[in-house]
Parts: sequence; C-alpha cells; structure tokens
Amino acid sequence: MPPIVPQVTCRKCQRQYSSLRGRCPHCGTKKAKQAARTATDTASVKAGTASRAKATSNAQWQLIFGVILLVAVIVAVIALISMSLGDGEPHVRGTPTPSAPSETLSPTYTPSPSPTPTPIPVQGIELAYSGTVLTEFTAQRTAPTPINALVYPIELDATVTWSVENEAVIRIEELSKNKVNVFAVGAGSTKLVAECGGMRAEVTVLVG
Repeated sequence: MPPIVPQVTCRKCQRQYSSLRGRCPHCGTKKAKQAARTATDTASVKAGTASRAKATSNAQWQLIFGVILLVAVIVAVIALISMSLGDGEPHVRGTPTPSAPSETLSPTYTPSPSPTPTPIPVQGIELAYSGTVLTEFTAQRTAPTPINALVYPIELDATVTWSVENEAVIRIEELSKNKVNVFAVGAGSTKLVAECGGMRAEVTVLVG
C-alpha cells in the first residue's frame, strides 16, 4: 500500500523522505523546488507511438465536431432572423401597391306599401241655420243668412257643392266647403241645393 504522504528523493544522497520536510533528514540537503524539476515527456507527445496517433485522431474529431457545431449555430441564427422578418418571407422594399377596396353592397330597402284608406261613404246631408235643420226659410234683404250643410257621418271631412235654381231670387257666397251666405235679390221663391258624396239636400228660400 503506498504511503499517504508522498515521498521525495534527495538529489544528493538519493534517499527518500517525506515531502512534508524541507530538508533531507539524512544529509541535510534542501528539497528541490517543484519548478526546478524537469518535465518528462508523456507517450502521447512522442512521435510514432500509439498514444500519439490516438491523441492526433481525437484532435481531428474534436475539430470536425467544433466546425459542425459552429455551422449549426449559424444556420439557427439565420432561421431566427428570417422568421422575425415576416414568417420566413423575404421583405421587398418599395412603395406598396394599394389593394382595391372591397365593394360593400348596401342592403336593398323595399318600402312596405302604405295601406290605402277605405273612403267613408256619405250617409246623409241636411241644411241648417244656427244648428236648426231647415226645410224652408225666408231670406232677408238687410243682411245675409248663413246656411250650413251637415254631412253625415259627422266626422267626415267632405266638400259640399252648392247651387241655386233661380239666381234672380237669391245669390250665394261660399264661406267654406260646407257653409254659404244667402243674399236676397228679388221677390219670389227658389231652392238652395247642397250635394256631397252622391247625397242631395235642398231647402226652399222665400224672398218677400
């Protein structure tokens, strides 16, 4: 079993002693410094030996592996740069060509037809003075007599057509579409007629 503490050989008396000592215990010679020792060549340094051939082969493989690793790193860097520039597609500098705007079709609006109101038929017509229905009245020469045409149904907004049988007795002046003023012209009697929606009403007018 080799000693735990390494042994050194005295350079003078050639005896071995513990490396912990600074001097040879036999002759008192100082222990040589480590840097002063002559390095011995290993078998891998000597030319023509199997160790030298193996060391040369390992160096060649290490060089080849280093070159392959360097090429792989360069390719990976180029791929990353290309992907960051636009998913691998080359960028072309220049003015971009504007794409034609897509034509937006507006929805066609078809208005629904308005319902045609059903006309309300005239059910009757009467002539009145101050709200009193007349069949006969006397026209005054001093002032005109206002006559209204009452068209039924009452909510019906209809235009009345007026006429006089004998204009030598009375004349009329239309105030609105259903009201007239009656003026006495000459003595006698005649009829005042009002028509609306196929209905007819008449009243006898006397002038004294």
